Amino acid sequence: MAGSAARVGGACPCARWSHQAAIVVGRAAARFRTRARTPLTAEVSQAGDASLGRHDEDWDGIIVQLEGAKRWRVWADPEDGPTEIVTRVGDMLVLPRGVPHDVDTPGRSLHLAFAVTHQRRPVEPPLTRM
Repeated sequence: MAGSAARVGGACPCARWSHQAAIVVGRAAARFRTRARTPLTAEVSQAGDASLGRHDEDWDGIIVQLEGAKRWRVWADPEDGPTEIVTRVGDMLVLPRGVPHDVDTPGRSLHLAFAVTHQRRPVEPPLTRM
């Protein structure tokens, strides 16, 4: 999956988004049998702001749009052209690690970015009787 956006509801209270993101992060961690570390940043940008160009991340991203909109160009296949995704208030974008993307802001924007990193769970030693 190169990137997908989903609208979870009308109004956008932060508590609801934190709960939704926690569910998504928990499911990802369970699927990969990992312990997920999830730094969170709140990013504010103004009309005309853009990223540093096409790039990728070394973490799985969960983007939650709280205000305004962002225009994402996502390259599912690096040989093909990008798919354009616009996130608006109430949208959640899942951007897998290593997927090239570029982003710009058509107007003022506020989004949360959850950077999900995966660490292998340590193997528990078997219990022994003393």
